[in-house]
Amino acid sequence: MDDSDRSESVVPRVEIPAQLVFAIEEWIVEALRQACDDFAEPEARAAVIQAVHLHDRFVAGTLTPSQIAELAARAADWLHPSWPESVEDADEVGRLLGVARQLFELRDRALAVAGDSDDVPRLVTVDAELREVLRSQTLMVLEFGHEPFEELRELLPAELLALATTFRDAFAILDVIGWLPTPQTIAVELEITPSHLAQLEHRRVDLEQSIREQLDGRQGLTDPDEITQADAAIQADRRTADGLLQILRAGTLGL
Repeated sequence: MDDSDRSESVVPRVEIPAQLVFAIEEWIVEALRQACDDFAEPEARAAVIQAVHLHDRFVAGTLTPSQIAELAARAADWLHPSWPESVEDADEVGRLLGVARQLFELRDRALAVAGDSDDVPRLVTVDAELREVLRSQTLMVLEFGHEPFEELRELLPAELLALATTFRDAFAILDVIGWLPTPQTIAVELEITPSHLAQLEHRRVDLEQSIREQLDGRQGLTDPDEITQADAAIQADRRTADGLLQILRAGTLGL
């Protein structure tokens, strides 16, 4: 398969059965609620953003097989019913157990697809400016993704696979463009997997939110030096967000 064939390949998808859509959606809403309840915790903002991203991809029908596997497993665990105390309870427990069984079957099917998929990479050409955007934001992906290593042995199979994919993709990018800034000015052609493009899309959305927050904060500034610093930070974030958008479009993420 040549480069043109690879860049146009379709990433394998896993369809969520209609009867399980409600369970997946209810778990995403529950995950968002839990994250909002714990918003005082340092990691809560990242959890809220992740839940919003998952909901957006769920609505758009662009969840990856690994994401579907993780959601199905967590939804099945969340549906875990209590021991019945009446005939009606027994009927409901039986229904929930049937849903949980189907969710686990969906998880296994999604894991199989994720394992068989090469996460077909897309060829993207980046100039010197875009290369620095890609380098800095890929390092941010690693920075924000390190926490699961603290409980690595407790991760679900889908979580472990997703973590491995995130770091493998990021390392591959940095090995090509360099881990440190470089004065090189020539354009570089490299392969970026759809899963890493999705990570970069998360970074772009986070930057857009940060820019809005900075603009709100700027309105209350009166010191000229602080205003100058705020404007410079906002402009820098805008350039990075615009650069990410160019990379994502080049990677045919569908933006």
